[in-house]
Amino acid sequence: MTKEEVLSFKVPAGQTFDAFKQVLPAGNLLGVVIYHNDTNSNYIQASIKDDASIEMSKMQHIDNYRSRNAPYEQGMKPIPMNPMGKTYTLEIKLAEALTTDFIGQVIFIYKQNECY
Repeated sequence: MTKEEVLSFKVPAGQTFDAFKQVLPAGNLLGVVIYHNDTNSNYIQASIKDDASIEMSKMQHIDNYRSRNAPYEQGMKPIPMNPMGKTYTLEIKLAEALTTDFIGQVIFIYKQNECY
């Protein structure tokens, strides 16, 4: 069983970069998945940094944050760690500005028995 923390994001149309902060509770983080509204295969990257700007997950194509060919827990991007109640930043970088808002959610997946 798992428990989740959700970070919603929106990069406004016309922009190519934005950052979003979230305090993550202490616990046994297993990994993350990112769901988004881009159906046109635009080149979009994401990274996750801690409050000291150390990359927990390097800037990479957003599709690497979710395997469409695997069940939920097996399809996540593994980032095993304890966030310790610190603030983390999701950075989104688009190769080209979109004509519509780029929206989505990052779901941080914890082991349920060790979260909160």
